[in-house]
Amino acid sequence: MPAVKPLRVGLLGWSGIARRRIVPALPGSGCAVLAAVGSRGPAADRPPGVPVERYEELLGRPDVDLIYNSLPNHLHEEWTLRALAAGKHVLCEKPMGLSPASVERMMEAARAHGRVLLENLMFLQHPQHEVVRQFVQGGGLGELTAVRSVFTITLADPANHRFDPACGGGACADLLVYGAGTAQLFLGGDLEDLSGFRTMEGGVDVTADGLGRTRAGQVFSFTVSFRQPYECAYELIGTRGKARLERAYTTPPETSAQLTVQRDGDETIIALPKADHFAETVKLVARHVADPSLQEAYFKELRQRHQLLDQIRQATKPLRPDHVSSR
Repeated sequence: MPAVKPLRVGLLGWSGIARRRIVPALPGSGCAVLAAVGSRGPAADRPPGVPVERYEELLGRPDVDLIYNSLPNHLHEEWTLRALAAGKHVLCEKPMGLSPASVERMMEAARAHGRVLLENLMFLQHPQHEVVRQFVQGGGLGELTAVRSVFTITLADPANHRFDPACGGGACADLLVYGAGTAQLFLGGDLEDLSGFRTMEGGVDVTADGLGRTRAGQVFSFTVSFRQPYECAYELIGTRGKARLERAYTTPPETSAQLTVQRDGDETIIALPKADHFAETVKLVARHVADPSLQEAYFKELRQRHQLLDQIRQATKPLRPDHVSSR
């Protein structure tokens, strides 16, 4: 069989995640190479020999097959549409769009231009979660009754664009997509009776807590925040025990994570496989480029995730900080 040419990647935005995680992941994927960087600034710390272009020129480069769009949230749709129209495949940083309608427009553009489009919700590609899912489905906790997702960080810089409503800021926009992905993974993602609260500052939610349930009565709950100490985990509760995975959404590639299982009064540690979930996501893109028929099933999952995010935003009540009791 002839060798498959690696995808030539152009970075749209010289963001921290692009520099720290995507650039190292490309050679590790075995199917992609860095071709160029699109930056409004000098991108002085780019890898040696990699050309830097303005955004528009990057999209016109014939030596770029795939655009990784890591611009701020409010620019995802515009530049993803422009990249697709320029004939590029796109891996867009999460959240792909700020509304289900925005995501639909991007999916329609991908179909119209015959290009591949994926959202960089990278944690879902880490093989550790499939191990956990199989453990739960195999009855390791008895009957699954509840799933809890938490992703909290402390952002101290008030100039951070995540606090800017004009940039699509907010804890729900930035962090809740991980919880929605977790709900899809373990509960199928079909939730009802959603409720909760969002603490607002300067026009964006900085903390949100909520819950919902499946038709079978399984409960999903979540916490996201820019105002709480770092916590990044999910918990699975069943009729015979519970399990918790720390750093579930930010597992370092060199780390073998551990699933802590408490069952029948005993605690067991299950070692999980190592992987770079950014490299695994690049591999997923390459599979879709090789077989575009994978896109429609993926689009169904993507649509459901963003509909769920919108349902949660609509169902959670915004509160001012002075209306929130001390924790």
